[in-house]
Order: sequence, then C-alpha cells, then structure tokens
Amino acid sequence: MIKSPYRCDTAAPTLGLQLAGVAAVAALSVTAAPGAMALDLNSESGLITETVASRDRLKFYDNIKKYGAEAISERDRKFALPDGVRAGNFIVFPWIEEALAYDDNIFGTATDKQQDWRSELRAAVNVQSQLPRHVLDFNLGAKMVSYLDHSDQDYVNGTAGLRGALHIDHANTVAIAILSELDHEERHEVTAPRSAGEPVPVFHNRATVGLTHDAGRLYGTVSFTAENQNFSDINAIDGSRLDQDTRDQTVLSGQVRAGYRFSPGYEVIGKLRALRSSNAGEGTANRDANGYEALAGVAWETNPLLKWELLGGMGWRDYDRTDLATLQTGLLEADVRWLPTQRLSLYGTAKYMIDDSIGAQDGGRISHQGLVRGEYEIFHDLVATAGAGITQTDFLGATRTDLTLEANAGLQYFYTKNTLFTLDYTYENRQSNDNQFDLNRNVVRFGGRLRF
Repeated sequence: MIKSPYRCDTAAPTLGLQLAGVAAVAALSVTAAPGAMALDLNSESGLITETVASRDRLKFYDNIKKYGAEAISERDRKFALPDGVRAGNFIVFPWIEEALAYDDNIFGTATDKQQDWRSELRAAVNVQSQLPRHVLDFNLGAKMVSYLDHSDQDYVNGTAGLRGALHIDHANTVAIAILSELDHEERHEVTAPRSAGEPVPVFHNRATVGLTHDAGRLYGTVSFTAENQNFSDINAIDGSRLDQDTRDQTVLSGQVRAGYRFSPGYEVIGKLRALRSSNAGEGTANRDANGYEALAGVAWETNPLLKWELLGGMGWRDYDRTDLATLQTGLLEADVRWLPTQRLSLYGTAKYMIDDSIGAQDGGRISHQGLVRGEYEIFHDLVATAGAGITQTDFLGATRTDLTLEANAGLQYFYTKNTLFTLDYTYENRQSNDNQFDLNRNVVRFGGRLRF
C-alpha cells in the first residue's frame, strides 16, 4: 500500500498596539501559556487544505524546500518515532504519559496563594490512515488531574476527533474536521468565576467542512464551522451553587481565505469571515451578535531562511441588544520565522483579535499579543525551547483591563523511539486595573511519555 503524500500534519489600548507592533518588527517568537477556554473561530482549524497540486508545487516553487532549510520542529526524527500497530489501511499509535507538576498559585489569587503538587495522567490513541490518495484520521484521548492536598480540584478530561480529506482531483480537496471534548476551566484562568470552589466543566463541540482549490498561482479555501460551548454549574467557595448557563454559546461561522502567488516566495492573502454568535443569557446577560472580520496582507521570503506574513484589517460585532454599541476594532496577524543556524529556529508573532467566548465576569475580550519563541537543538535527541509573551486584554462588558507577562522554557529528550521525557517551566505575571485579578505564578512540570 502506498502512503498518502498529501497529509498536512500538524495598560492603555495604545500600549497593546505598540507592544504587538514591536513584536512584529522584532520578529523572534514564542507561544505563551495556553489561553483559557477560547473559542477557536479560525474556520480552517484542523482542516486538511493541501491538494495534490500544492504538494507537487512545493518541490519547485518553495525556496525553503528547494534549499533544504527547515525549522527544528520540522526536522526528521524517524529514529525517535514509534512504529505503531498496523490495522489494514490504518496505523494505530497509542501512548501514555505521566507527569508531576508543582504550582505555587493553583487558584491564581492575588493574596493568600495556595501551592500544591499535582499528577497529570494522559493517554491517547491516534489512528493515521495509509490510503493511496485520501485521508481519514481519528484520535481519542483522556487526561486525569489529581492534586496532592486539594483533591476537590481534581478533574478528568476527554476528547475525540476526526480529520478527513477527499482529493477530488489534482487541484481540489474537500475536507472535514470534527472535535468533541470535555474540558475544565481551572480557577486561575481569566474567564473563571472568582467565587468558584472547583474547576468548571465545559463541553465543547466543533465541526468544520471546507473546499480548497490550489493549483498554480491562485489558491483558496471556503469553509463553514459550527461550534458550541456548554458550561456546567459548580459549587462556590461558600458552598452555594453557581449557575453557568448564561455562558453557554453557539457560534456559526463561514470563512473565505484566498491568495495569489505572484512570484516564488511572494504572495498576497485575503481573509473574510462572517459569524452568528448566540448564547443562553437573557436581559443584560444576553450577548447574541452578528460578527464580521476582514483582513488582507502579504507573505514573503527575505531569503530561504527568513519568512514573513503580515495581515491587517477590521472586526465588527453587532449586538442584538440595543443598549450595546457595535464593537469595532482593528485586527492584526503577523508572523515571522528565522533560521539563523542549523540548530536554532526563532519565531515571532503579533496579534490583535476578538475572543467571543463568554467569561464569568465579561462578554468576551479583545486581546493584543506579542510573542517570541526559540527552538535549539542541543543534540539530535535533545531539544530546548524558550519563549516569552506580553498580552493586553480588554474585557467587553466590564471596565477590567489586564496586562500579562509570560515566559517559559523546556527540554525534550527523545530517549528512544518509544520513550520521550519533558521538563518545562512557566512563569505568569498578571497586572489588572482590578487588584483582585492580579496574579504571580510559577509552574514546574516533569513528564515521561511511553509511545508505541
């Protein structure tokens, strides 16, 4: 059986603008600590958007591929990849991981910080198709978190997903991505209720379907997404019951992303998105709205080692409630990748974006982010990562503004093809104009993963 070659794997507001702009120009990058319960409104998220033609084009049109330049994360590590278990046209990759983490502020409080150790047991099964032309992949996973001294904060997550692609012909691909999961919003997250006595269970479902045309210079993807978040009621610190139903939300969205390659390494890009957001809130808690976003920009290569992408535009939210003014804000997506040496890869990201997910004390957020990240290959089986980020968050429906500084560093040790060890450190400092939301937090995590 031939392996499919077509798989695509995987302060004041002005201060936020200045910081994100600096990050875009400076161009060195990294991912900050994961955000809280944000809806994924990128309608292409999880979709396979490669076509047969686009894969063939990379061999001749993409200078990075032509000259063999590759980031550390893209490097061939077949020696450290498990063989999997073949089942007909599919290969099954099961894995299990145990990690210990120390958190010096598990509740994310400004005062009276509580520290604790916790165990994180993860297990998953990933199923990759080996079809001659098309793709149909599955994954199932679970995560169990257990605290040493605060057992009332224990929880179990679960997830299931599917990704598929049907290559209609050389230039066109139809794809689908489905995700269903039970997640938990921990008490330190910016959207969590301040009076919560336990993590908030969140049932999250998303389905996306899209059509991609990519042949020659012109390419584009039309996609549609239906996404839902359902928050369960929880116990408060004082023993009462906190109703979270007003945060339940459904978002229907459609997106068009198109581009034109006017020469090797240079292209123009445009994105349009329309959405309808509905939630269960009534009266002053209602956040039903129509949304629109438009961005345009360019992507180019200064040379095969330095690649940029810059898109700017506007976003609108038109609320059904007459007492809520229409939200209008600038949007920015800026990314840069620099490969200064064979062992070092640097990334930079700047974003202005609207987060429509409803928090316990707000009706959404506008975030201004500047992130930097680096990857360094110490040895072929030992990779170091480090990064930092700054985020200004303006809360809709509230007077709150947060400025968050984050930094992280980690090591990945590919001991054998079946064994992976990780060591990570994360620092988070949040300053808010409402002092009760201030936070200073350190987390150290060590994990070992067994893969088959």
